[in-house]
Amino acid sequence: MVQPKKNDRRRLVWLSEDDLSAAARLLAAVGNSSAEADNRAEDKGTSAKTYRRQALKRASLSLYLRQRRTQCLGRMFVNEPPFQMLLSLYVNEDREPDMTITRLADLAWLSHSTTLRWVDELITGGWISRADVAEDGRKSRLRLTEKACRALDDLFAWPA
Repeated sequence: MVQPKKNDRRRLVWLSEDDLSAAARLLAAVGNSSAEADNRAEDKGTSAKTYRRQALKRASLSLYLRQRRTQCLGRMFVNEPPFQMLLSLYVNEDREPDMTITRLADLAWLSHSTTLRWVDELITGGWISRADVAEDGRKSRLRLTEKACRALDDLFAWPA
């Protein structure tokens, strides 16, 4: 792995299997075929086998992270929606420590009904807390619990 230079602003981004699948569909939709990938590999002096090995490494990492997620957080988080919700609260905690259900649904890329379905499960499990908004009784604010913060810190501790 190449070490980034001191002023390099690149960031490490984790993608779920759903993200990778959506990206593959998007590339296929715009005409990016595996034959084009092979041609690019040849242009760069890299073999198709090397690309395949890299893809398998990423797939292995994705599987490992999914298994680690289940170990750290529990069986509920085999499902994507509750994990996406926790992850959205976690990565936005500094900017938006209290979040509406609508905002959480938007950030997690989930439907409002799916988000509502999982909120009660996450509250019951002690992963998030809900507080009513005084000025608008129809709204509530969600926040990660200390349990969730500790578990997510543990999950994303590096090296694992």
